[in-house]
Amino acid sequence: VGLLVRDSGVVSFAMPLAADSLSSVRLRMADFIWFGADMLRKAVMRSLPAAAVAVTLWALVVKRRQMTRGYWAMVLALLCVGSVVWASQVRESARAAEVQARRARRRAAAEVAARRPRSGEATNTADGQGVVLLDPHQDGALQEGWKQKFVDGMKEAIQGGKDQVILLFSRQGCSWCARQMPVLYRAIKNRTDTVGSAVAGSRGAADVGRGNAPLRVFVLDAGEFPDLAQQFSVRSFPTSVYFDPSGGLRFVIAGYVDDGQLQALLREA
Repeated sequence: VGLLVRDSGVVSFAMPLAADSLSSVRLRMADFIWFGADMLRKAVMRSLPAAAVAVTLWALVVKRRQMTRGYWAMVLALLCVGSVVWASQVRESARAAEVQARRARRRAAAEVAARRPRSGEATNTADGQGVVLLDPHQDGALQEGWKQKFVDGMKEAIQGGKDQVILLFSRQGCSWCARQMPVLYRAIKNRTDTVGSAVAGSRGAADVGRGNAPLRVFVLDAGEFPDLAQQFSVRSFPTSVYFDPSGGLRFVIAGYVDDGQLQALLREA
C-alpha cells in the first residue's frame, strides 16, 4: 500500500490493493476452470472405450440394416480410437503401479537400513570385500541386548591379551569416516597375512610379537554409543583409539589416518 503525504494530511492509496485482489480472483477463476476442464477430459477419456464398444454393439444390433459405409467407417474409427485410449490407460496404470511398488520397496529398504546398526567389527570377506558385521544382527532382526553383547565382545578382545585393537568412532553421514574404512580394511588384511606367514614359519606363540598380533577393528557409531564416545572425549570424526595387545590404551587420534600413518601407529602401539 502506498502513502502520499500532503499538506492537508495523509492519503492512502487503495488501488494497489484492488489490483492485487482482482488478480487473485482472476487466478482462482482460471484455476477453477482449468481444474473443471481437466476433470471433464479425464472423465471423457475414461468413458471413451466403453462408449466405443456400446456404439459398435448398437450399430450391429439396432442399426445394422440402416448403416452406410460412411457410418461403418465412423464406427470403426471410434472403435479404434477407443482401443488405443484403453491400451494407453492400461499402460499408464501399470506404470503408476510400478512406480508405487518401487517407492514402497525404497521405503521398506530405508526402514530396514534405519533399524540396522551402523556399529560392528570391520573384517574382510572371502572375496576381499571389506564389511562391518555385528554378530547379534541376524536375518535383519536385532536380538535384545545387542549393544551390551557387542561391548562385551569388544572388551574381551581388548583385555584378552591376544589381539591389537582399534576402536573407530564414526557418525552417520561422515565422509571422512567412509574414507577411513578402506585404510582399516587393508591394515586388517596385511596383518592377517603377516600372522599367517608367522604360523606357516612354525614360529611359536611366544615369538608372535606386537606386530604379529591379530588386528581387530571395532566401529562404533557415536549415535548408538554416545556414552563410549563421551568416555573417550570424542569431539570430531573419525576418531581412532589404539590399544596394545596387553589391553593398554596407547593413542587417541582425531581425524583421518592414511596407510603410512596407521602402520606407524600400529608399530608404536
